[in-house]
Amino acid sequence: MPSSCCAVGCQNRKNTQKDLNFYRIPAGKHPSKKSRRKLWLEALRRENWSEEELQNAGLCSAHFRSVTQTVQTAESP
Repeated sequence: MPSSCCAVGCQNRKNTQKDLNFYRIPAGKHPSKKSRRKLWLEALRRENWSEEELQNAGLCSAHFRSVTQTVQTAESP
């Protein structure tokens, strides 16, 4: 599991931010996983990372909207 966030400028670390979750960059051969991985890499702007760097990289939950927030935003006037 990743121990630090790979987002540009993010300094969140697993050992100091106990309330955050960390997620690996999607991987796999299935077309849906390849597509999701491509979207993540575009959003992260990490185009020139090696496969080894990507395997060890992760993103913290501070960069995701929760389902509750998304639903509330969609229902708000």
